[in-house]
Amino acid sequence: MGVIVFLLIVISLLTVIIIQRRRSATARRESEERLRFHTDNSPMAVVEWNTDFVVTRWTGAAEKMFGWSAEETIGKPIMELRMIYEEDIPIVQSVMQRLTDGKSKYVVSSNRNYTKTRQVIQCEWYNTILYNSKGEMISVMSQVLDITERKQTEEALRRAEENFRRSLDDSPLGVRIVTIESDTVYANRAMLNIYGYDSIEELKTTPLKERCTPESYAEFKIRMEKRKRGGDGPSEYGISIVRKDGEVRQLQAFRKEIVWDGERQYQVIYNDITERKRAEEELLASREQMRALAGRLQAVREEERTQIAREIHDELGGALTGLKIDFSLLTKAALKIENETVRTSLLAGMDSMNESVDSTIQTVRRIAMELRPDVLDDLGLVAALEWQLKDFEKRTGTRCELFPPVEDVSLDADLSTALFRIFQEALTNVARHSGATEVRVRLRADADSSTLEVEDNGKGIKKEKTLSKESLGLLGMRERAEMFGGRITVTGTPGTGTTVTVEIPPVETRERDRDQGGAAG
Repeated sequence: MGVIVFLLIVISLLTVIIIQRRRSATARRESEERLRFHTDNSPMAVVEWNTDFVVTRWTGAAEKMFGWSAEETIGKPIMELRMIYEEDIPIVQSVMQRLTDGKSKYVVSSNRNYTKTRQVIQCEWYNTILYNSKGEMISVMSQVLDITERKQTEEALRRAEENFRRSLDDSPLGVRIVTIESDTVYANRAMLNIYGYDSIEELKTTPLKERCTPESYAEFKIRMEKRKRGGDGPSEYGISIVRKDGEVRQLQAFRKEIVWDGERQYQVIYNDITERKRAEEELLASREQMRALAGRLQAVREEERTQIAREIHDELGGALTGLKIDFSLLTKAALKIENETVRTSLLAGMDSMNESVDSTIQTVRRIAMELRPDVLDDLGLVAALEWQLKDFEKRTGTRCELFPPVEDVSLDADLSTALFRIFQEALTNVARHSGATEVRVRLRADADSSTLEVEDNGKGIKKEKTLSKESLGLLGMRERAEMFGGRITVTGTPGTGTTVTVEIPPVETRERDRDQGGAAG
């Protein structure tokens, strides 16, 4: 009885052991099947090797990646497959050594491989050692990722960054990469040359306050304060720097945000415009000199015209008046001649000569008035405009109307002369080109400006004509206005007419602008 119980116990134990082993085998088989399913369906290629690195497994993804089928690879050593790029064989041998010496259970490596068609691809290998229950190495499973495109992208990015930095290094413009606090991260050779420094360390260690003028440093502090408050500040601005040798240079700066070495920084490009500034100042000074010379020539011309007009009026006019008196005396003497035939003939000749003298006197007066109208000097600009407009209406038949200012206009003699000459040229253009039947003239003067406007109802000047260098009359009008800091606007509407507007700033403004222009020069 005891033996039977013992046998039953043994049988029960054996049954339990057998069931556990079957369950373990089933679990192991299911685990292996799951692993095989996942590896077979993994987007990564899976290759399994035995301890001698002979292929024991080659998935479909491996076939797709490398081109060889499982039948062509299984059972072949790694070196026999000729799938390793020659220059990278030492990398693979080092990985194999690390796996077999037991020091590394998991090794990640990257190397170039050949496909079946001898195309070179870049692969990343994730190698894991598989052990048996005794802890002995039984195989190596490698998961392979084709990183060719990623490497190509990284290489293209590396080359782009290299080219970018090379372009910065070779740029003729100064380039700085700075932090938000304006600390220098990078500076090219042109930037160092602008300052006269030998190295970027010298640029970094020289305080900004010593590298620029006090005015530019104050402007920098304002920009920094604005950025601290969340504002962007100007992207383009001018600065004045002080070189290492003490020379002051004028720079134009262009600032924008970039990513540099993976961090948010700012690129500032500097263009040295010192020579351009000097040329502009010299050109401005030259223009001012030319304008002053033109003004002086105009003044001299007006003086000469005045002198000639006076001489014509006084000398020639006086002589003609004396001649007329002599003719009058001769006429009285001729009336005493008794011979009627002689008397009649002589009186007829005397009358004809007297008429010629009257006509000459009128011509002399007209020439003298055109050279320099007395009314401009004696009665002022408004009276001169009115006289000229009536004369124009009489000569051309054009209906003219003057709208004088409400209050009396008090302008200096030079400005009155300039406005009057501009007015004369405007009327000349109306007579020659516009075909107008009406002309309206307005003169206004207030605290802001003195304005003269001449409007006609002619055919209207074309825009390109107002800008043409061949329009000498308009050019002369503009030069006269610019001598007083003014400007002329000429607008035309086809079929409606043309308007010429002259605007002259007050004396105070002209003097202030002249002083500022002189200081800038």
